[in-house]
Amino acid sequence: MVKDRLPDLRLVQRSQSYSSDEVCLKIGKKTNAITQFLDKVERIQNGIESINTNIDEIKRLNSIILLLPQGKGTSNSEVEDRKMCVSRTIYQVQYDIKVNREATSEELEHLLENSEVAVFVDNIVADTLEAQLALTSVKARHGELLEVESSVKEIRDIFVQMATLVEAQGDNVKRVEFHVVKAGGHADLGNTRLRKAKKLKKKRRKIKFILVVSLIILLGIVLILLTI
Repeated sequence: MVKDRLPDLRLVQRSQSYSSDEVCLKIGKKTNAITQFLDKVERIQNGIESINTNIDEIKRLNSIILLLPQGKGTSNSEVEDRKMCVSRTIYQVQYDIKVNREATSEELEHLLENSEVAVFVDNIVADTLEAQLALTSVKARHGELLEVESSVKEIRDIFVQMATLVEAQGDNVKRVEFHVVKAGGHADLGNTRLRKAKKLKKKRRKIKFILVVSLIILLGIVLILLTI
């Protein structure tokens, strides 16, 4: 007599059905966890990009503010808005990492009121202002050097004029000597003119000597200024 195996077959089918449902449930849970993780990573990446963008904009606005007379315009309020946006985004990213979900508006406001992330943004602004002040100092120093250069040029022009006068005086001395030789018959008058010519010649040499010494002193001053 053949044994009835139908009950055993049904038992096997039920067992297979339960096993298949359990596998599907496990796969579904893993897929959901992976999706949540990827969403979290994407939110964090977007937050970091937003922080970097706002920081760059804060630096740009601070550069504009320094060029405006007494910080006029709407740039100041825009900087504050950007700083607040950076602070909120930082808190959102931190909250997302720790709590594994997005923070609500109330939670973000509470964190902003009881923490110091704004100091992070203020430090960035301070670094930008320090760099701008250093640039302003360099520009001022450059302006001073230009003024010194202009003064040196003016002094040089004065010495050129003095040299021209000395040269003109030398021509006068030559003319006096010529007339003294020509008037040889007038001894007294000639001697007087000759003495005048000698005096003028000595004066010319003295002026040339003073001019040379002055030029040497001027060159020394210029070299000292350039080495500062």
